[in-house]
Amino acid sequence: MPRVSVIICTLAPRRDYLRRNFDCLVLARGIEHEEVVVVAEDQEYLDEVWGAWHERLPLVCVRSETPGLSDKRNAGFAASRGSVIAYLDDDAMAGTNYFEAIHTVFDAGAHCVAGAVEPVFEGEVPAAMRDCAFRLGGFNRWEGTEDATRWMGANCLFSREALQEVGAFDTRFGPYSSLLRWGDDSEMFRRMDQRYGMQFASEITVRHHIQSERLSVQYALRRGYKTGRTLCVIDRLHQSDFWRRARHIPLMLALALIAVPFVRFSFSSRLRVRNLTGYVVQLAVFLVRGVPER
Repeated sequence: MPRVSVIICTLAPRRDYLRRNFDCLVLARGIEHEEVVVVAEDQEYLDEVWGAWHERLPLVCVRSETPGLSDKRNAGFAASRGSVIAYLDDDAMAGTNYFEAIHTVFDAGAHCVAGAVEPVFEGEVPAAMRDCAFRLGGFNRWEGTEDATRWMGANCLFSREALQEVGAFDTRFGPYSSLLRWGDDSEMFRRMDQRYGMQFASEITVRHHIQSERLSVQYALRRGYKTGRTLCVIDRLHQSDFWRRARHIPLMLALALIAVPFVRFSFSSRLRVRNLTGYVVQLAVFLVRGVPER
């Protein structure tokens, strides 16, 4: 019986990323005692993956009936056998001590863990963003600096007990979902943190590709807006006093917009304004369309 089930959700157009992911997992010490669960919607692609890798990896291939990322993550968990469930992005690459580090952290009693994620940039980081590069998303360690408050879905791990108690990924979040097409990992982290307390484990480290289209000021600003909307929805679902807490957000945004003609905003401040804008827009959506059920 494997101790760790690594769940990787993927798509056929990302086969090159998955190959690099597997090239690293093959070299991870102890891989022969674990399992790798690959989830995709395309059965033909799964057959291709199995044929190429099942002799080198302890592979389990699972077909998801729907394209949603949360659905795929849940399908992977349903098919897994390990007591530790490690969600690893298909464009992430684990180190040789990946499983040893997981065993150490969970042997110490962890239930909900966010690992360290180092970027593999596929382009240049804009000079204007180097001081706040973590806001690009997708990594939490860079150039000797680590942000333990940035939990990444690219490298997150849970005990089977925790997932069974807290529940599956909310399928209203993430790509192809009905509520928000992002935020699936953030919503899960909120529930896990409220129940168990999320733990950051710098020793569980992976490298993560950051695509060139993400390395732009425009992308970061769009992401800041989406982050604000996501936070608003998650707050609504998980804060009993949501409206009392949220009522000051529109005022904060109004004050920031009033100051625009008179203050030279840093890029970090511009991102903060985009966060506030997204939050307020989502509040307006709630007023028009109603609020989601908890």
